[in-house]
Parts: sequence; C-alpha cells; structure tokens
Amino acid sequence: MTGQREVTFGVPQTAPRTVTAIAYFSGEPGRDQDVALAWAFELKYEYARGVDDPPTVTYSDGIYTVSGIIRTTHPADAPTTVFASPGAPWDLDLCLRPKRQARVRAAYTRRRYHWDGSAPAQ
Repeated sequence: MTGQREVTFGVPQTAPRTVTAIAYFSGEPGRDQDVALAWAFELKYEYARGVDDPPTVTYSDGIYTVSGIIRTTHPADAPTTVFASPGAPWDLDLCLRPKRQARVRAAYTRRRYHWDGSAPAQ
C-alpha cells in the first residue's frame, strides 16, 4: 500500500515498534517461570503481539507483576502498555490450562490480523 498505512481489523496499523508490556497474574509464590511463559503466550496468541526476550517477574501478596518488551503495530499501544491491572489480574492457572491454550493457538492460526509487525495472514 503505497502512501497508506496497512489497515487491520478496521484499525490502521502504526510502524512496527517495541514497547514495554505489563501484565498481572494471580497465583501462589514460586511460579515465576510459569508466569513468564503465560505472559508470553497471552501476548503472542491472545493479543497477537511479537514477544522475544523473557520478561521480568516479581511477586507480592499473591500478585505477579510481569514486564517485558513486545513488538507491535497497534496504534493504542503506548510506550508502556498495561494489559491487565493489579486489581483485575489474569488467573495464572486458567492461562496455563492445556485445553484453553490449544483453543487459543487454533484461533491464532485462523486470525486475519496480527499486531506483531508481520504481514497479515492471507
């Protein structure tokens, strides 16, 4: 598209860029690795963002805070984008359920739009 931005799902994409993505998960202590995997899975497959490096994970009072770099073309993604708040954290056990992950992965392959900077699916 010469001179125009790609439009995905009715929303014009921005130029690909990296931003910090923050999310919060509820869960018991000692599951830092699970949280990092769940963060990457949710951002890649549920939100269609690009994820490369492992995130930083901290834990306090039953809530994990996860922060890392993602690739995005979504116009609403700010330099720091919060996907889940401490007051409404994602449920770690739900995010890691194999049946749910299989369903989300299957939906991802059928998506017509992605916000990771890759070409839209044909």
